[in-house]
Amino acid sequence: MIPKQDLPAFYNVVVNTDSHNLDVYNVLDSFKFQPGIIVSLRKPIDNLLHHLKAKEFELHEETHFIDGISKSINHDQKVKNCIYLSSPNSLKELSQSIAKLADRLPLGERFLIFDSPQIALRNKDSKSVLYFLNHLANQLRDHNMRGIFLTNHISPNFKRYLAYFSDCFIHL
Repeated sequence: MIPKQDLPAFYNVVVNTDSHNLDVYNVLDSFKFQPGIIVSLRKPIDNLLHHLKAKEFELHEETHFIDGISKSINHDQKVKNCIYLSSPNSLKELSQSIAKLADRLPLGERFLIFDSPQIALRNKDSKSVLYFLNHLANQLRDHNMRGIFLTNHISPNFKRYLAYFSDCFIHL
């Protein structure tokens, strides 16, 4: 777990791991009393919620989700407070969903956990990647949200892109 007091007051943090292990969601302990958005492009939200429940994580009642994978794999879509994207690569749809959900959140401290942004940005040119990351950083700032980007096995090039918009990198 990353203790909240060890992080800057306003931040975008990249948490990089050597393997995709759902224990990286321990970062939620720092946000259990805050509303927020969880974006998952790697795992269907109902599977993620099952894992979090098994680990006894407490989520704020105003936690919303964006699921970028369920429609792509014909997985049942049944979680309330969730927007299902048509594809994990749909940057416009993802950006609009974040804005829509951020507007619903109560004022105060809020977070966005983005699991595997590299999936949304794979096969995109450098200009598109930088434009999207800049747009996302501005959205987070505009909505007073803290951004946690969960990554694994990212290329040095993608890591450099994330460095432009992140306050720190943490390797677990």
